[in-house]
Amino acid sequence: MIKRELAIKVARRLKMTNYEAERFIDTVIFEMKHAIDAGDEITLRGFGTLYTAVRRAKVGRLLKGPGAKGKTVEPLIIPAKRIVKFKQADSFKIKQP
Repeated sequence: MIKRELAIKVARRLKMTNYEAERFIDTVIFEMKHAIDAGDEITLRGFGTLYTAVRRAKVGRLLKGPGAKGKTVEPLIIPAKRIVKFKQADSFKIKQP
């Protein structure tokens, strides 16, 4: 489902225009992005939790030489960065048959 399809369903359920529903969804997403940027955790009961975590810095390997079979290997520092994680609620999990 894309955002437009979601907006149509929201508009029908809340008896509003598609444009109003799409603006509503845009506003919710905007506020969620700002909360995540600020380091806040977002919990939607029955759906899940969005939160940030730090992915630690790593040392990668950069191959030098002709093709991928070069024999010179240089260390490449991959910096730490913040990522967004999602933990789904127990009630949201898909049940296996």
